[in-house]
Amino acid sequence: RKPELFEDFKAIEQLRCGGVIEAVRMCRESYPSRYAHAEFIATFACICPELKAGDDPKRACLAMVTSLKVPEAQYRLGCSLILLKREAVDEMERKRAGLLVGRAVILQNTVRRYLCRTVLNKKVVVRKNFQSILRLQSILRRAVARSLYTRTVCKVMDKKRLSVQVGDSSADAPARTSSSPGAPTSATSSFSDRKTPGWMDGPTRNPTQEGRTPAMYSGVRPPPPPPAEPIPQF
Repeated sequence: RKPELFEDFKAIEQLRCGGVIEAVRMCRESYPSRYAHAEFIATFACICPELKAGDDPKRACLAMVTSLKVPEAQYRLGCSLILLKREAVDEMERKRAGLLVGRAVILQNTVRRYLCRTVLNKKVVVRKNFQSILRLQSILRRAVARSLYTRTVCKVMDKKRLSVQVGDSSADAPARTSSSPGAPTSATSSFSDRKTPGWMDGPTRNPTQEGRTPAMYSGVRPPPPPPAEPIPQF
């Protein structure tokens, strides 16, 4: 006496004594499946493509069982119902399930293809946008790099030009100082120029006026005088 615990022998005896097993056997031997004409047509019309719409329901049911090649012993057609045995119903259900499964697979294939194509189109659009962004970035970076390079080259050229101008001005300064009258002597003059006799007397002094020869002025010893010629005897 526990829940969900049955003894098979006693359960079968109870069902047999209650007449359940006999009723099931009689139903199986008879026509357990009962459909109204409209319900039968709506359920199994998919496996009868040659069925014409608008026919009388009873004639349509007869045409369906004839096209499905159901034996006459497995069905009975009444005025409002059609009675079928289990074997005939099982066969029709098997055909209907195969057809519906095939159509469901086709429908699933179509829906999945549509979804995949939608995702692919979105990815293509995203990829095009990404490529456009990369192209725009490359153009901007190239313009910035070119501008930076141009400014750098201009700065270098300006520095070179300035250095050349400074060098020219420094080279021209001594020449301008020496050419100007009355200007002081440059600090870069040689020591020999400062030690030259008469350098403080100005440019108008002539050392020969003081009885000195150019040789004495230059510090070089003059050569000895030539020997006197003999006086001729008369």
